Amino acid sequence: MLPILMLALILILTGVIARQGLLSAFLHMVCVITAGAIAFALWEPLGLAGMDSVGGFAAYMMGSTLVLIFLVALVVLRLAADQLVPNNMNFEPRTNWVGATLCGFVGAFLSVGMLAIGIGMLQFKAGGLNYRGWTRDVSTGTPGPYSNMAMIPAAGTARFYEMLSVGSFAPMINGGPLKQQYPEIETMSWSLLRDGYVGSSGSGRAWIQPNSISIGGNEALFVSNFSSSSLNPDFPKFNGAYIVPLSVDSSAFDNGSQFTLSNAQARLIAPASSSSAKGVTSFPALFMQPEDDGQMAVFAFDDSNNFVTNQPGKQDLDFVLVFPADEIGPPVQGDYHIQIKGTRLELPTITTSTEGVVALSEFGGEATNKQLPTGDGRPLGPEEIQVNNKIPIRISYNAQGGLRLDKDNFITSGSGEFPNSGPKQQISKANRITNFYEPPDTLMVQLTCGRGMTINTDKLRQEGYGDQPLLLVDQYGNTFEPFGFIRKGQTETYINYNPLTPLTKVSDLPALPSSGNTTLFVLYRLPEDTVVREVRCGDIPIGSTNLKVLFKK
Repeated sequence: MLPILMLALILILTGVIARQGLLSAFLHMVCVITAGAIAFALWEPLGLAGMDSVGGFAAYMMGSTLVLIFLVALVVLRLAADQLVPNNMNFEPRTNWVGATLCGFVGAFLSVGMLAIGIGMLQFKAGGLNYRGWTRDVSTGTPGPYSNMAMIPAAGTARFYEMLSVGSFAPMINGGPLKQQYPEIETMSWSLLRDGYVGSSGSGRAWIQPNSISIGGNEALFVSNFSSSSLNPDFPKFNGAYIVPLSVDSSAFDNGSQFTLSNAQARLIAPASSSSAKGVTSFPALFMQPEDDGQMAVFAFDDSNNFVTNQPGKQDLDFVLVFPADEIGPPVQGDYHIQIKGTRLELPTITTSTEGVVALSEFGGEATNKQLPTGDGRPLGPEEIQVNNKIPIRISYNAQGGLRLDKDNFITSGSGEFPNSGPKQQISKANRITNFYEPPDTLMVQLTCGRGMTINTDKLRQEGYGDQPLLLVDQYGNTFEPFGFIRKGQTETYINYNPLTPLTKVSDLPALPSSGNTTLFVLYRLPEDTVVREVRCGDIPIGSTNLKVLFKK
């Protein structure tokens, strides 16, 4: 239905433009073509550059940037054209009508196509606007065409600018042609970018910030004799593979809760076979990710329910994607890129191996770099570290200040200062704010700090550890940074909580006054069934415990 509505919009715009006459329609068509080329040239570098500084708008940045650059360029070019050619020209009526209609149609088609590509890059449901173009097969998990009705304006516009990018509009500096660096952009826009774990709800990240992801060890591997069936006869069968290790932090997580990645949201882009050919792409068939004990295990993208994901409560994830080399072939000269949720990364030099599936062991050994708990820190009392998602004061919904709440009045993020005495009037249960939101399978742990406590952040700062993180450590050596704090004074309590941005240094926590009764509660989110064994400041154990992170019954 959506493609039909867009075609109807194209016809309407064609009529509006054609009524202005042949010369005006021709100038408009030239302006549209040029504006689209400018948008595709500037969209990715400008959008990615601004992504790290727009906070929650990052998921909408790339689509908005493409559309905004196109519209601004079109308006500027059209105004300039009207100034340069202020008068219309008279043509024979039939020539005027046919020419104006053709030029108007091209201008309208490309304009609607640019808008369609940009809109498809926004964060919303994978089947949003009642349309899915490309998506994963439900039974095999293989990305491919879903709808029999193609997104014609987006596909046609993409093919047109791909042609120009290796022709008269080929880039002379920086980057490469659209056809080779970002082939078939319309398939990602409709709807592979959004075809993830939470794609049906519209809350999954379609884009991630460039600084939230990196190539692990700055290396990639091509294994010429890799055979997937030797790992597991039920895995998708292919021979030869590109192996790419990746790392993401919490800023890449969906809603700050968990990282998820489907094979539709990742692809390897290899150099084109010639200067005018299209870049060759491959979607991952296998992935490796850590299990509870830190060991890496291999899984297949052979079902639409299989995703790369971190364990709940973990704040980062190291994983490996395995791309079949059947279509791409062995490495050739040129730049290789990997695209993860829209964001492209240039691969380092690719190393060739003939170790077969044994090559995966390079990325799948024990996590020997983890420092296991030593038990050397001072013991924490039961009141100093607790599984607790409650706030120590009473706040009314009507006085939430800068706190953001879900439908149950649980705090999801935000900050604000509130009186300890609470509202003078009685607060109904429906309007009462008492708890932080806990994502599924995670629990909040509060570490109490201050004078007279085992953990004194002011003392740590004075001793020169202000630039070190304050970490909780579980039984496997996994570490957890805090996401916020509660500073409760004699009369006021300040709450600061942001699950998208962990506090990475002791100095990020507030200083406490030298007198009075002020307590600092540092807030962590941990997976259920975790056992907290240690508190560390950087690499130094400063507290020991044996807290089991379990739901209270």
